[in-house]
Amino acid sequence: MVGNTIASATILSRERSVDGDWSGSISVAGQTIPMSVHFAAAEGGVSAAIDIHGVTGLALQNVSYDPPRVHFELPAEAGLAAFDGEHAGDSIGGAFTQAGITGTLALTRTVSEVQRTK
Repeated sequence: MVGNTIASATILSRERSVDGDWSGSISVAGQTIPMSVHFAAAEGGVSAAIDIHGVTGLALQNVSYDPPRVHFELPAEAGLAAFDGEHAGDSIGGAFTQAGITGTLALTRTVSEVQRTK
């Protein structure tokens, strides 16, 4: 029974938090761009970094998580890239905008080998 209680608490915690690793893609202008995002609890909220276009660990700005809403921004040469979406279980999805161009972003929680064996 204790094992089931711990497993249930872990699942509920994951469903209520965006902390951890997420992978997916941005679909914009007929292209699909793979990416991953790492969210972490930070003082007063959440921080995040993105891996995209072969660059890893780019710090995202104005990151917020007000369940279920998720927001983050990435300043880029082409203009500010912004994402507004919603977290539901093991997925995050929503709208992506940059330089007047809109698209969609879909992320799925990445489960590590350590998490799978728990």
